[in-house]
Amino acid sequence: MGKDYYRTLGLSRGASSDDVRRAYRRQALRFHPDKNKEPGAEERFKEVAEAYDVLSDPKKREIFDKYGEEGLKGGTPSSGPGGVPNGPTFTYTFRGDPHAMFAEFFDGRNPFDTFFVQRNGDDEDEEPFTTFHVGFPRAREAAARRQDPPVLYDLKVSLEEIYSGCTKKMKISHKRLNPDGKTDKPHGVFRREGSDIVYPAKISLREALCGCTVHTPTLDGRTIPMVFQDILKPGVKRRIPGEGLPLPRAPEQRGDLVIEFEVRFPDRIPAPARSLLEQILPL
Repeated sequence: MGKDYYRTLGLSRGASSDDVRRAYRRQALRFHPDKNKEPGAEERFKEVAEAYDVLSDPKKREIFDKYGEEGLKGGTPSSGPGGVPNGPTFTYTFRGDPHAMFAEFFDGRNPFDTFFVQRNGDDEDEEPFTTFHVGFPRAREAAARRQDPPVLYDLKVSLEEIYSGCTKKMKISHKRLNPDGKTDKPHGVFRREGSDIVYPAKISLREALCGCTVHTPTLDGRTIPMVFQDILKPGVKRRIPGEGLPLPRAPEQRGDLVIEFEVRFPDRIPAPARSLLEQILPL
């Protein structure tokens, strides 16, 4: 036999939409795992959410009233010989999050933080937000006030701190992003590009043409000698894998250390050298 959503919420079939909302509020508060630690409360909390999901939706409720849970979920209702020839084509499966539904119902507020009294020692038949202690005049305001939006704080960290990890004490304040949209502290050596760090290596024109060794610093204080024998054009980049910053979604992996070459050109060339270069260098 299928589920009886009306029975789950303690309602009759003629219940109004307001009755459904009140019943869900009452049952959800009763079986919420934060309040009810009895075995089976979590499962009952889910059943209450499913019942409210169906009965608060006019289309789902109409199909349930006609065909029951079996018809609602795509099966053939058990009532009537031979089944129902013109059964519903609507198929329902509860895929919601009972806790998200609860939070949305109460506008993100925690109803268990609100001061309220119970009549006759029983909260099942009362609205938990209608009878407040007269000694707490602000309780009504707290119940009506919605949760404030989250506070976003721009925490500035150095590249070394991102590289090695750190603990920070925060002071909440309003900050503007840098023009590039980042909030890292300016670094004296490196530039950040996502999880990569860029080291600008300044080399001479001779080194760019004839090869050179670049002693590349790392964020943890090491130096990696990199030998280059090919021609290095201005702006060309070379990568040292795994020497960058931790990846946001995989901290055990790291980005790269990128060497970006800046070629220093001479301000002038002596006449003999100029003639020699004209003979050697291709057009």
